[in-house]
Amino acid sequence: MLLRSKYFQYQPIYHKNKAVAYEALLRLPDKNVNIENFVQTYVNKGYFDLNVITHVLSDIKRHNKQVYVSINISSTSLVDDEFIAYLLSIKEDFKYFYLEITEHDNVEDIEKMKENCQILQKNGLKIALDDYGKGYSNTDMLLSIDFDYVKIDKLLTNKIETSFFSYKLLESIVSDISSLTNSLIVIEGIESEKNLQLIKNIERKYNVNFLHQGYYYSKPLSISALQNNERIEYDFKKLDNISSFYNEVEQKIYNTICNNDFDNVNELLRFDPFNTFKINYKQSNKEIVSNFISAFYHNSNTSFDIGNFLANAMINNAECMVIIRDINGEVIFNNKKHIQFYGFDLVGHSIDEIKETLPGYDACLQADLELIESDNIVLSKEEVVLINGEEKTFVTQRNKVICGDNLFVMTSVYDKDDAKVEKIDSLTSCYTRDHLSDDLNDYQYVAFIDLNNFKYINDNYGHEKGDDVLKVTAEIIQKHFRYGDIVIRLGGDEFLIFSNIESHEKFDKRLAQVNHEIEIATKNFVSIAYGVTNIEHDYQEAIVTADQLMYKQKYDRKNTLVNA
Repeated sequence: MLLRSKYFQYQPIYHKNKAVAYEALLRLPDKNVNIENFVQTYVNKGYFDLNVITHVLSDIKRHNKQVYVSINISSTSLVDDEFIAYLLSIKEDFKYFYLEITEHDNVEDIEKMKENCQILQKNGLKIALDDYGKGYSNTDMLLSIDFDYVKIDKLLTNKIETSFFSYKLLESIVSDISSLTNSLIVIEGIESEKNLQLIKNIERKYNVNFLHQGYYYSKPLSISALQNNERIEYDFKKLDNISSFYNEVEQKIYNTICNNDFDNVNELLRFDPFNTFKINYKQSNKEIVSNFISAFYHNSNTSFDIGNFLANAMINNAECMVIIRDINGEVIFNNKKHIQFYGFDLVGHSIDEIKETLPGYDACLQADLELIESDNIVLSKEEVVLINGEEKTFVTQRNKVICGDNLFVMTSVYDKDDAKVEKIDSLTSCYTRDHLSDDLNDYQYVAFIDLNNFKYINDNYGHEKGDDVLKVTAEIIQKHFRYGDIVIRLGGDEFLIFSNIESHEKFDKRLAQVNHEIEIATKNFVSIAYGVTNIEHDYQEAIVTADQLMYKQKYDRKNTLVNA
C-alpha cells in the first residue's frame, strides 16, 4: 500500500474546552524529511488522497474509535472523477470524517470542483477550506463554494501576540468570513494563553464561538490515545450574531435597489417589527424603502446587534417591564423598569446564574417554551412571583417576534392592578375588536372581510379545522399588508383592515391576491368577500359602509353561482 511505512497522529479540535474532532496529520519515519515536500512528489494527488482516507478509516475502525476526523486533501482531487466516485462509494463512512481542502491555487476548473462539492455535501460529507488568509489567495474559492468550515491559517494566529496590526487583521478576516458566508470558523495555531485570550476577545466582540486547535490545548496524539467524541451539528453563529443578521438586512436592501422592487417593501420592514425607525407609512413604497435604508445605516455600525436594534423601540420607555429571550432562553434585552425592579441587568448572565438569583425563573422559561411550541403568536397569563417573602401577581403577555429569520419571545410584564395588556387575538395574532377604541381616523381606507363557506367548514370538519382556516387566513392577510397597517379580527370569521395604501385600486388588487391565496390554501373550500371604502371623517361610519359593500359582493357572488 502507498502509505505502508507512514503513520498518522491526530490533533484535537476543541469547542468550549471539549474535543469535538481531530485532524489527521501524516508522519514519516524519517523526521528530517519535510512532509509538504514529500506530498508534492506525488503527481496523482487523487490517488494519494484516496490512500490517505483509506489509511485513516482503517486506523479508526481497527481501534474501534467513535471519532470525527478532518483529513487534508488537495483541491485538485475534487475534479478527479475516480476520486469522487470512491468517496460516494464509502458514504456510509462520512460519519467518521470530513475533508480539509489544501493547495487552493492549483484548481483550474472551479465550476467542476463546486459541482462535486455540492454532490458530496448533499450526501452528508462536510468540507472545509484550509489555510484561509494565507497570502489572500483563496478568497475567490471561499465565495465560489459553500464550505462548511473555514480554517484560519495559523501564521495569522501566531503573530497576534506581538503585533496589534496582525490582531486587527485576524479580526477583519473573521468579520469578512461571517459577512460573506455561513461557514463555521476554525482557529488553528493557538499555542499560548495570550493567543487564546485574544481569540476569545474577538469571539466576544462578534458574539460567535470558534473551533480551537493548537498546542496550547494538545499536541498530536496517537490513534490509541483518542477519546471517543460524538459528532455534533454545531451552530456557532448564535441567533443574535452581528454579521449574519446585519448582512441579511443588507442583502434585502441590495436586492430591493438592484431589482427596483418596491412592491415587496414588507421584506425589509419585517426586520424592524416595532418600527424603531419611525417610518411614515402614508408615503409611497419607494419613499418608505428610502427612509428605511437611511435609518438603517444611520443607526447601524460595527457594534450593531439585535438587542440594541429592538431596544431602540418604545420598549425601553414602556410603562411595563419588558424582557426578550431567544429560543434557548438567553436574555438579549430587558428594559429599564425590568432592571430596576429586579435590581440587576439579566443580559450577559447565564440561565443558571439567573435561576439562583430569581426563584421561579424556571416558570418563565416554561411559559416561553409553551408559546414557542404552540401555533399561537401570543400567550397571556397571570404569574405569581415571590418578592421579599410576599406573593405578587403579574399579568404577562408573550409575543413571538420574528426578526429576520430568527425567533424571539418578548414578554411584557404588568402589575395586575394596572395591567394594560395589548389587545391581541391569541388564535390569529391580529388585534381584537377592543382595538377599535383607539383613534383610527388617521388611516385612509378600511376593508371589511368575511369568509365564504366558513360555517360549512365548522359544521362538517369541526371547530379545530375552522381555527386552522382562521389562522391561515390571518397569516395570508398579514403577509400582504405592511407593519403600518392594522388587521383586526372583529369576531368569528370577520376581519377589518385599516391601511394607508396608495390607492383604492391597489387595495382591491391586494385583497384579490389575498383571496386567491386563501382559495389555494383551502383547496377552494373558502374564499373572502370584502368591501373597501375611504375614511372621510369617522372610521366607525366607514366600517358600516365597508360592511355594506362586503355584503353586496357576497350577495352578487351567490347570484353568480346560482345562475351558473
